[in-house]
Amino acid sequence: MLIVGTKAELSEEAAKAAKDTNEETLQIQENALQNGEKIEFQAEISQLMNILISYLYTNKDIFLRELISNASDALDKIRHLALTNREAFDTKPEYKIYIKSDDITNTITIRDTGVGMTKNDLINSLGTIAKSGTKEFIEQLAEGTSDNNLIGQFGVGFYSAFLVAETVTVTTKHNEDEQYIWSSDGSAESSFTIVKDPRGNTLGRGTEIILHLKEGDDIVGYLKTETLEKLIRKYSEFVHFDIMLWETHNVTRTIEVEPEEKKDEETTNDETNDENVEVTEEKKVETKEISEEVSEWKLINNEAPIWTKNPKKVSDNEYDRFFKAISKKYVDPAKKPEEQKYLDKIHFKAEGNIEFQSILYIADRPTYDMYDPNKNDGGIALYVKRVFITDSIPDFMPRYLSFLRGVVDSDDLPLHVSRELLQESTVLKVIKKKLVSKAISMIRRLAKDDQTKRKEREEEKAAREADPDYEEDKELAETPEEEEFNYIRFWRLYGKQIRLGIMEDPVNRPRLVKLLRYKSTKSEFYFTSFEEYVKRMPDNQEYIYFIAEENIDKCRMSPFLEELRKRNFEVLYLTDAIDEYMIQQIPSFEGKDLMSVTRDDLKFGDEDMKDIREKQDELNKEFLPLTHFFKENLGDQIQKAQISTRLSSSPCVLVAPKYGISANMARIMKAQALGANMNEVNKMMLKQRILELNPNHVVIRELLRLVASNKNDPTAKSVAHLLLETAMMRSGYVIENTALFSSRIYNMIEQSMNIRDEDEDEDFEDEEIVEEEEPVQAPADPDDAPETEAHEDL
Repeated sequence: MLIVGTKAELSEEAAKAAKDTNEETLQIQENALQNGEKIEFQAEISQLMNILISYLYTNKDIFLRELISNASDALDKIRHLALTNREAFDTKPEYKIYIKSDDITNTITIRDTGVGMTKNDLINSLGTIAKSGTKEFIEQLAEGTSDNNLIGQFGVGFYSAFLVAETVTVTTKHNEDEQYIWSSDGSAESSFTIVKDPRGNTLGRGTEIILHLKEGDDIVGYLKTETLEKLIRKYSEFVHFDIMLWETHNVTRTIEVEPEEKKDEETTNDETNDENVEVTEEKKVETKEISEEVSEWKLINNEAPIWTKNPKKVSDNEYDRFFKAISKKYVDPAKKPEEQKYLDKIHFKAEGNIEFQSILYIADRPTYDMYDPNKNDGGIALYVKRVFITDSIPDFMPRYLSFLRGVVDSDDLPLHVSRELLQESTVLKVIKKKLVSKAISMIRRLAKDDQTKRKEREEEKAAREADPDYEEDKELAETPEEEEFNYIRFWRLYGKQIRLGIMEDPVNRPRLVKLLRYKSTKSEFYFTSFEEYVKRMPDNQEYIYFIAEENIDKCRMSPFLEELRKRNFEVLYLTDAIDEYMIQQIPSFEGKDLMSVTRDDLKFGDEDMKDIREKQDELNKEFLPLTHFFKENLGDQIQKAQISTRLSSSPCVLVAPKYGISANMARIMKAQALGANMNEVNKMMLKQRILELNPNHVVIRELLRLVASNKNDPTAKSVAHLLLETAMMRSGYVIENTALFSSRIYNMIEQSMNIRDEDEDEDFEDEEIVEEEEPVQAPADPDDAPETEAHEDL
């Protein structure tokens, strides 16, 4: 909400200044300056202005930010002086900055009630360069060794006025001197003029800068009140002191109008007879609306920089308002401004060698461009002394924390540096490290609060269930998890970002792993963490198991989980595409190795037991003919066949080698932009899969019997191919020759129903006749025997 300050609320001097047209003032100043003292600029100042005007600044908007910053510094000085000398403040008892544009005189006036300048201050401050690094900075520019893409530009702030002004006139009054006028046109003459103000003390105390604007379409726009307000809100909204903007607008008022008098009517005889009767007519009040032009001062920076306050003294309402103020360009267009909320916040002050203050928010929904790698602006705005510098420093915050919104304000940052130098700044690196640490702490706090809330809920539920009259609250049971727990909502919104952080931030990886949330075989309806998983592990479980699939349903129905379920070992469901890449960065958690259930190195922890090892060796030896049979007949479609320890009900399954490409990874690679053109190396690695056979399944045992009696049995070969293709489907691989697979299914259906095609029957009858006339001799080798009747049990 904008706060409008009326003239009644201002000092008499301010009200008087507001009414001035500036024309008379400008004329007086011009006449006085003709007789003023002309002084040459220091050589570096002249060089600096030429560089400024020629090519240094690409964004003219910053002139207003620089002049407001200077005014704020002047107000800070008088405020500190007033702590020990109240009379210094009484000469102009207010701390304000006034900005006014005048399209008649083509000027912009910036006035403050700060400390002001003496004549010597004008010469020394505006005519020479102090030892602040500005001279070295100019030398670097002249030599071409400095980047001209400046961020802060405070060292040359005042001279940025010449970006838009043809002439700059400064009127100033210091408590210890007379009121003086300083003026320069920034031309090649390299001089300025100082004169004592003939009007006397009109300011009381402070400085007034009048910019006589240049001509041009890109400059004239600064005369518009809307443009000035936009620049103030962008760069100086959180300056400590009130910034008042002179605004003229139309207002509608309702006024009373007196009705027109009606002519008296002639009296009649009847009225004469009724002269004793008094008649009172009530007058009607008429109104009309009129439009008036009203000029008044409007307070622009009504949002307080709450990050400078003690967090204990900031209310929730203030945090809400501030979040909406800094998130204006990130808001969801589908939501009303009052509905913009945040999940959590952190407000802190870092102390030590480098000090800064910051507030960070987690927005309640991501921006549309959160995953755009080319976006220029970030969610963290950088301030120096409460003046906005930029929000587009590359790599200021890591990519995985791009969902954060907030501000960071430091007085220790270098002020006139290029973007490249700011990125390499030691101060900024320290700030970044601290911000990342605080952001992760905020997210962990959010997760911890949800864990506590869930535990309390479970305890309450257990207590209610112990009651014999307990009835489940269906409404509570059906409440979506993200509506009740803030961190679950965060995980659904920004879970990808946490996974990305694990991949890109090895320093904070151990802390980020604790933020992961997945559903599992023992927690199918609620998300669980790695810490909770480890606490539930049985004593005989040595590994953390996980399965990566396309969705939860495929995880639940996967044959890879059969033996694990029998052993009561929990398996985490990883269903996001990025999980396949991320999980490779987490070899272990709290001393427990992570293990994929879809790879051939699956272990249960009892492999070294003597009886288990002996039993496995016997099975391998017993099924050796069958494993060789599968490899010989399936060729390069598999790397090898082996006896499985992970199956209990399925006949077989396809697993990936320890360092090969899993079925889920292959699906992800094909879904990517260039996935259709997988190189030959990836295609070869994809075929390095292992067929595992369940030695206890009836089909596998019958197939072993067939192969043992006749390794060339056509039925056995057909069943082998069919088992491979069904295993590919159940394991997540793609069948390349679907026509051949369909043909085998159809043949199996025909055999099971004793159905034959008519053409096949005719061919069969012809073959029967031929056999009667010319009997076939029995082969010498039993392995070359003709095909017998189809095996009923297959």
